Amino acid sequence: MLSAQRQTKNDETPFKSSTTTAASPTDEICNVNTNARESGNTYNDSENLRLTMRTIMQEELHVIVREAIREEFSSLRKEMRSFEDSLSYMNAKFEDMKTKVEAYMQDTKQLRTESELLQRKVKDLESRLSVMEQDSRQNNIEIHCLPEHKHENLINAMMQIGKVIGFTLSETDVLSCNRVQKQNNTSNLPKKLYVDLLIR
Repeated sequence: MLSAQRQTKNDETPFKSSTTTAASPTDEICNVNTNARESGNTYNDSENLRLTMRTIMQEELHVIVREAIREEFSSLRKEMRSFEDSLSYMNAKFEDMKTKVEAYMQDTKQLRTESELLQRKVKDLESRLSVMEQDSRQNNIEIHCLPEHKHENLINAMMQIGKVIGFTLSETDVLSCNRVQKQNNTSNLPKKLYVDLLIR
């Protein structure tokens, strides 16, 4: 009827056909379900991505930590090896020094023994020398204040002294007869005379 009236008035304004129908409740439910499904898929994708990123980061972190630990242990092993080498060197030096000290101690002990032996020998020689000196002094005569002459004959002087004291002395009885230098050069006394005789 409306169509007939618009045609009668020659109205060219478009109009919607009466056959257009409104969206049904079923279509609206389908749209809601579709939107919900798409939203759920987006959440799942985000969650999967987050889990994937976490896994990758954990793996990378494990690799970094493992590499750092490996390098640290490698450095520690090098330091330990260097320490062991130093310790071995010091131990070798100690053993060498210990051997030398033991050798020195042995040498010192031997030298001490030899020194004690030499000291005993020296004492024995000193004792013998003392006896010999005493024996030799028994044949020696020391004469003081005998006048000095420029061309004196000391052996003849000794024989004359023997005659004075009543002792017969021949030239062959005198081993040596010498004057000894003065201890005090300022003294006016004549030099002492030492005579070594063959007889006592």
